[in-house]
Order: sequence, then structure tokens, then C-alpha cells
Amino acid sequence: MKKTNFRIGCSVMALIVSLGSVSAFGAEVNEAGSSVNSTNAVAEVGAFVPKLAKPPASLTLQEAIKYMQENSNRAETAKQNRQADKIASEGYSEKVSTISSTKKALSDGEDAVNAQRAKLEMGKAAGLVDAATYAAGQAQLSQISTALFQKTYEAQVKGVTSRNKEIMELRRDFAKAHLQTNAQAELNEIEAATIEIYYNVLLAKENYEIATQNVQAQQKTVQLVNMKKQAGLVPKKDLLSANSALSEAKMEQREAKTKLEYAKMGFNFTMGFPVTSQIEFKDRIADTVTNDEATVEVAVKNTLQNRQELAGAKLATEIYALLLKDVSDYPKNSSTYMSAQLALDEANKTLNDAPSKLELDTRNKYNVLQDKKYQVESAKELLAYAKEGERLLLLTYDAGVSTIDELLEVQVKRNKAELNFAKAKSDYALAKKAYEYAQGVGVTRLPL
Repeated sequence: MKKTNFRIGCSVMALIVSLGSVSAFGAEVNEAGSSVNSTNAVAEVGAFVPKLAKPPASLTLQEAIKYMQENSNRAETAKQNRQADKIASEGYSEKVSTISSTKKALSDGEDAVNAQRAKLEMGKAAGLVDAATYAAGQAQLSQISTALFQKTYEAQVKGVTSRNKEIMELRRDFAKAHLQTNAQAELNEIEAATIEIYYNVLLAKENYEIATQNVQAQQKTVQLVNMKKQAGLVPKKDLLSANSALSEAKMEQREAKTKLEYAKMGFNFTMGFPVTSQIEFKDRIADTVTNDEATVEVAVKNTLQNRQELAGAKLATEIYALLLKDVSDYPKNSSTYMSAQLALDEANKTLNDAPSKLELDTRNKYNVLQDKKYQVESAKELLAYAKEGERLLLLTYDAGVSTIDELLEVQVKRNKAELNFAKAKSDYALAKKAYEYAQGVGVTRLPL
């Protein structure tokens, strides 16, 4: 029987060459487990672009929010964050595909070697392969097997494992499911920040108006006292006391103006306008409260249905559970296994605590809102009492029944009551928005 040369097909070697991409794939997959809490650096690009926009002549609160969400540097950052989230979700899909194709190539290579080895054995058994060819074929197959083993090892080191494929699939599905809610959370964050800085200006503006009105009231008091002194009805001490109160009121007016200018500059800076821009703030802080907020039980239900933190905590436990399986062959008392177990335990605790923490936060925001509502009503009543007290003291002082010290004291109380009412209104408005945000997706974007 004629002996024939047995040649190893080039297809196996081609597979080995094609697997060179394993190294290139590298650390991309390896990040799957180690960066559960990492934030994509792309999200931060452009956050500090030194670009100043031309400010409008006036702004309502809603106009300010719209501008911040669409045109400001912060809006540009949010846009980049949304793009980064989209890239992340697509990137996880690509990594899942790469892991699958790499594992398939390695498996195909192993199958091809086994097929060639079986063919070689059959050829030898049939007398078609001489001893030299058989030995050369076995040597070549051994060389290829060694190369395949090395490539398989490198792939596992680089993260080309079934476990990492599962992790990538989890992160891919999570990212895709939360693209919109993550974007909304960031819009909420921008809105909340805009409301706060806008109300800072409104409160500072109202405080300045109160300080100005107090100066005017003290000027009238000085005029009244001066007339009574010239008529010989009061001593010089009364005029000195009135002038002293006027000087203090003017000092407070200057301080209030400084705070107003600082609040305006802070607003301009945050909006991306030149800091000294002069903008008319068209809204005012509402004087009344409403009772249209959700009940606390409804709010808690909304919170547990909508907040992203719960989904994020659940994802973390699933990933850490897979990472623990990756080290299941290690001794249970080894540092590697114990570290993975600890990470999973902490993730489970976070998931277990998350609903209660969110409920606690929402219930507290409800209670704070009720407190702020009461403070507005109380401050409003106290202001009415203080104004009436001042009116009566002016009459009794003019009639010579009350002293200048009593009049000045009640004017101080009236001024303080006005400031307290202004702050109570601002605090109430912010507390109401915080209560609303707590029931939605929140104001914090998740790292996808």
C-alpha cells in the first residue's frame, strides 16, 4: 500500500493567527467587575469650558431652568453625559460580542486540532501515514495545542470568560434600560440647582427691599421725634436714639445690598453669564402655601417605584455574585475569596437597606415640608402682629404715652418678622420641590 504524506491544514494556524486580537481586546473586558462604581471620564469633558453667553434682559424661574437645561455649559455637560451613557451601553454590547467571538475562535481551534489528531491516528491505523509523517504531525499538533493553550490563558487573564460575558450582558441591559431615567435625573439635578440659585437672588432681593423699607421707617421716626423735640415735648436723648436706629438700619441696608449683589453674581456665574450682568428677576417668592402635595404614603410608594438607586443596588449585587463565583475554587479562608464574599455581603446589605433609606428620606422630606408650611403661616401671623404693634406704638408715642425705646423695640421686631417671613417662604418653596424630586427618578445620575 502506498504511503502518503500527511499535511496539517493551514486552517488551524489561521485560527491561531486570528486569535492575536485577544491581546488587543485586553483590559477592555477586564474592567467589567472592577469598575462597578466607576464614572466614565467622558462625562466630565467640557465641564469647565470658559465660554460666557450673552445674558437676557430678564428671566422668570422657568426661563432660567429652560436655559440651564438647554444652553448652558452645564447643559453641554449633561449632553455629553447622555452620549457617554449611550456609548457605554453600546460598548458593553460590543464587548459581549467580542467575548463570544473570541471564545468561539478558541473553541473552533481546539476542535480543529482534535479533528486533525483523529485524522492522523486513522491514517496511521490504515497504513496511509508512515512513522516519520506521523511523528512530524504529532509534533506540529502539539505545538499548535500549546499555542492554543497559551491563547486561552491570555484570553482568560484579559477577561474573555463566560463570567465576564454575563457581567457585560448585565451592564449592557442595565445601561439600555436606564438611558432615559438617567438623563431625567440629570435634568432634575440642573433644575434643582437653578431653582436654588434663583431663589437665593429672590430672597436677597426681598431682604434688601425690607432693609430699604426699614430705613424709610426709621427716617420717618427721626422726623417725628425731631418735630416733638422742637416743640419741647421730648428730650434730646430721644432724637439721639432715633438717629442711632437710623444709622443701624442704613448699615443693614448696605449689608443687604452686598448680599444681593453677591447672589446675583453667583447666579450669573452658574448660568455662564458675565458675573456683573444686570438681569431683571421677574418672579417673586409666593406669599401663600398650598396643600396640593401627595400624601406621605403615596409619596413613599412613588419613591420605591421610581428611584434609580434601587435598580443600581440590585445590579451591584448581581455583579458581585458573579465575581464571587469566579473565585469559588479558592479556599474559603483565602483573602481572595473572603474579599469577594465581603464585597457581595456589602452589596446585599446596601440593597436590603435601600428601600428603607429611601422611605426614610421621603418621609423626612414630607415632615420638613409640613414644618416649612407651618413656619410660613406662623411667620405671616407674627408679621401682622408686629406691624399692628408698630402702628399702635407710633400712635401712643405721638400721644406721649409710650417711650422712644418702646417704639424702636417694636420696629426692630417688625423688621425681624419681615425677614423671617421672607426666609420661611423661600424655605417652603425649596422644601416642596425637594419632596417632589424624592418621588421621581431623583436628582442623581448613575454611573452606567
